[in-house]
Amino acid sequence: MLDILRPGEYLAKDESQEGRPVYILPSEEKIFVDPSFIHEGLQGPFDFLADYGEQLKDLQLPTQMDYKPLGVSHHFDNPLVRVATDNLTLLAKVGINRKIFGDSDFGVLYAANFTLGYTPVLEAATNKMDRGKQWTLVSPLRGGEVVHEITQALGYTPNIPIVRASRVVLKDGTYLIGIQDHNGSGMEIDNQVIFGDDCRAAAGSEDAVLRWVMGKNPAVSAVHSAIGVGVKKSGEILTDTWSSRNITYSSDVGAEANSMNEDYYLTVTEEERQKGRFPEECIYRVGDMGLAMSLRGERGDIIKPVIRAVAQNKLSPEMIYESTRNFINDPENLSLISRRLLNESKI
Repeated sequence: MLDILRPGEYLAKDESQEGRPVYILPSEEKIFVDPSFIHEGLQGPFDFLADYGEQLKDLQLPTQMDYKPLGVSHHFDNPLVRVATDNLTLLAKVGINRKIFGDSDFGVLYAANFTLGYTPVLEAATNKMDRGKQWTLVSPLRGGEVVHEITQALGYTPNIPIVRASRVVLKDGTYLIGIQDHNGSGMEIDNQVIFGDDCRAAAGSEDAVLRWVMGKNPAVSAVHSAIGVGVKKSGEILTDTWSSRNITYSSDVGAEANSMNEDYYLTVTEEERQKGRFPEECIYRVGDMGLAMSLRGERGDIIKPVIRAVAQNKLSPEMIYESTRNFINDPENLSLISRRLLNESKI
């Protein structure tokens, strides 16, 4: 495996399009990937594209439970983080079996646990910044929507560009990340940045977004990463990559995952099941977090008050734990359990 990431980088509106890969269609405005090359993902349009080839493939190899990634600060010793992130694994098992990840009631319970586990991680990252200076929160959609809500609930007022990072896998296995800048060229990036995301799988999204950030503002001097649940080796290679540049880089992670599958979903390893770390039925570490915590439309109106209440300590951890246990034991009562959390969030 490479010691640091070295992707090919391509920028929209680049006057010189010579030397671009054959899978990029000719365009003067945006980057489009030729659909005949795509195995999975969007064609575009993208403002920036990073080509990792097969650099990230080895990150799919599982690590041992006792493996300690270098340069990553994990918060699993914090009981709030440990219980809440373990609850995400238990919720994923039931949610996948019952096919309810898109259910707003399930989203309430899932987002409550995520917020409980993520808030200390985000606070740790902000504590590493110069509080006297303005900062930018870069948190790509869809997981970024929840991170935005938590950040604002905590009273922080950073600049928040709206960015989407999309994985595109070509038929030959080439791994691409396309960045869509929804702010236009006017959004400024401050010299200190927090990268926030719900999960970290193969490291490509974070690395590509940070490369886009550095293109917008080469004077960025500090990047502090705050991740809910992340693959161990991915955190390690990001630390090696960005610490090798002339910036300060730190990585705070709530809970770490030891494995991901070929589709880059975080998975529970056989060792974790055999040693009783998780029940035998658990396959995925967190499931589809973006779907579970989507804040689009009416769904967002339902879930956002719960996120804010948890971040502001208005919903007790005990209530969230009890609600989660009740759901795991009796999934049919999801609506009643969700309604109770919603009612308590409004008090």
